[in-house]
Amino acid sequence: MVNGKQSKLMKLKKSQRRGSSYNIISDSPIESSPTSNIFDMQLDEFQADLLRIHGEIKEEKEKYLNNKHECQQLMTQYKTEIATINKQLSILDLKKSIANVKKKKELKLEVHSFNEIFKFKDVDEDEFNFKAAAFKDQPFLWGYLKNPFHDQYVIKVDDNETQVYWNDPLKQGELVKTKKNWAEKGPYFSNTGAFMVTHHPKGYALWGQDDLSLIARFKHQHAIDIEWSPEDSYFMTYSQDKKVKCKLWDVRSAKNIKIFEFAKESFIMLPIFKWSPSEDYFARVELGRNGKNKFKIYSTQTFSALKDSYLKMDNVEEGIAWSPKLTKKGHSLLAYWVRDVNSTPAKFCVLNVNTMKEVRFKNMFNVTEATMKWHPEGKFLAILIVREHNDVITSSIEIFRMDEKSIPIESIQYNDKVLDFDFEPNGDQLAVLIEPLDMGGNNDEFMALEKTKYFDLIALDGPTYSIVDTVEKMNVNKISWSPSGRYLVLIHQQNGVFEFWDCDPKNMPRFLTSDKEYGMSGALWDPSGRYFTAIVTQTNSDDKYSIWNVVGKKLYEKSFSRLHQFLWRPRPPVFLSADKLKKVKRTLPSKIKSYKRDEQKRIDLVREKEMAELKSVWEDFVDVENDLIAQHQKESKQRGDLCGYNSDDEQILHYHTERVEELELVEDE
Repeated sequence: MVNGKQSKLMKLKKSQRRGSSYNIISDSPIESSPTSNIFDMQLDEFQADLLRIHGEIKEEKEKYLNNKHECQQLMTQYKTEIATINKQLSILDLKKSIANVKKKKELKLEVHSFNEIFKFKDVDEDEFNFKAAAFKDQPFLWGYLKNPFHDQYVIKVDDNETQVYWNDPLKQGELVKTKKNWAEKGPYFSNTGAFMVTHHPKGYALWGQDDLSLIARFKHQHAIDIEWSPEDSYFMTYSQDKKVKCKLWDVRSAKNIKIFEFAKESFIMLPIFKWSPSEDYFARVELGRNGKNKFKIYSTQTFSALKDSYLKMDNVEEGIAWSPKLTKKGHSLLAYWVRDVNSTPAKFCVLNVNTMKEVRFKNMFNVTEATMKWHPEGKFLAILIVREHNDVITSSIEIFRMDEKSIPIESIQYNDKVLDFDFEPNGDQLAVLIEPLDMGGNNDEFMALEKTKYFDLIALDGPTYSIVDTVEKMNVNKISWSPSGRYLVLIHQQNGVFEFWDCDPKNMPRFLTSDKEYGMSGALWDPSGRYFTAIVTQTNSDDKYSIWNVVGKKLYEKSFSRLHQFLWRPRPPVFLSADKLKKVKRTLPSKIKSYKRDEQKRIDLVREKEMAELKSVWEDFVDVENDLIAQHQKESKQRGDLCGYNSDDEQILHYHTERVEELELVEDE
């Protein structure tokens, strides 16, 4: 498009070619004159300069447009390269984050971009010899739970023989498997009962499935102890030489994840670590000099200690305790206490490990000893606190109500010594065993046998605690609740005395029966809570185990020349919700009759089998007897020839008894 100045110049050039001048201002021709010639020359120069400038402008404009296009192309190229680099960086970050993801199972996660995948679309498959790996079926670990009636237990007897039994009272134990030299030490069961572990000089071996076959081996020279995580995903093995070495293993992959090393002075007893119920954390208290203990919590995301300054506390005591259940938000709670020093009171605290915030705490002075126990469902935390002030010793049990708003704390005071306390599983009762302080530590055997102790049964289902009953004049020192609740056994292990009690929350506690096992070295409930076992070992002559039912009726016992170990196989936790459990309990009475019929059928079958075996033995006896009678009759003539009479004829035999003389024995002086 031509502008106004360019059109005027074009008209001027046309007029010059015609030999006339052109007035630029008025657009009209002008007459030629000398002066006009000079003006024409100047005008020509002006026009030439104007055309030159216009050309330069046009040239610069073309250069600018070309440069602008090049710049736009470069910018587009740079943006594409930057986007590609950012995408690669994001892929690398994603790969790194995926690599750090916690893998509870043998699961491999990888991240690939579409460009990496598309490059394989033109690959010739004939160039590669693909061989699919053979499918390896994972072992089913819970087959033993298919038995509807019985639990398993394992014993270790003389000649290093390990025996596995079903607890069948009708058969007085049914042998499942036996093997000599199965373990140098142990065996032990995992927390869920899925695995049995045997200890050997070179490490540990894992056994499982219905037949307890070998699953994996874990090498750890000179190992002395083992500790399982709550869900059996991990376990730790310990050895002690110049340092304490702890190996953390992944059970499914049988690989060593991490090795911890500690100085011998940094711990008192094994196990060193304690696990949270979700297996997300494990904690330890490292003992330092002058009470400067270090409290560390490790995460299973990185298997490293959490870097929170809150955990750097002095005087933390070793007895830390995880809540067995998570909170409603899925958080883990850890209870610990800090000893009082100088004018600083002792502190009892519940810590939310996920947020690193104190949920509840209580301060107390003059504390000499403390023991913490959680309710199996995490509803309560009980802390037994022993205090001494001006040579006066008092005890108290502090109850933290974890499910209530603001977590109220109740205090149960005692002026006597608390020997033991424990929560009822599947219930809201607390049993406390107490001994008067003036009787504690008495070495007189007669006084020690006197029934001076008593125990309180405390109900916690109300807004405040209430003592249901106090039972006096007892001679026991340990409480053992049935895992199913309601029933408990009070034990005096040194004397071998134990008492069965029915603690139905709807009634007062009721004494059922008592029994005694001399030399008793241990007492255990089976995982169902229906059978109680007393174990006698190290007597060198009359080792045995005896099994009672829940109401104290002795079912059977087995004796051995040497019994080294008795262990029940645990059951896995029940994953039903609270509502479903309530539904099961509501429908249970309607199914009891069918269960009893099934049990009676099983009893009848066992008795029929026993009667068939007895009948078979009797028939064998009758057959042997008839054979002997026939042989005796066959040899009758030969005996008559040898004896001179027929010995089978009893009429020729005469018996004569006569008192001849009665003598009196006189001792020499």
